[in-house]
Amino acid sequence: RSNDDGVLKCANGVAIPNGSFRQSCRAWFADGGDLVASCRRKNGSYQPTRLGGFAACKTPIGNNDGSLVCTK
Repeated sequence: RSNDDGVLKCANGVAIPNGSFRQSCRAWFADGGDLVASCRRKNGSYQPTRLGGFAACKTPIGNNDGSLVCTK
């Protein structure tokens, strides 16, 4: 990850989107057009999750019980 004039980017240059997932997910990164992370579930455990086509999200990305979600 790097800071490009205030925008967090992955090594591949893809900007990481804003959203509440940043507070409850860890190890997030862009893998092509997918956002990959390990997100906390309601029971406190973490699970791997992937959101395909995250650039098409019309709402900020969130965490729904361990899964990355948005409205496309």
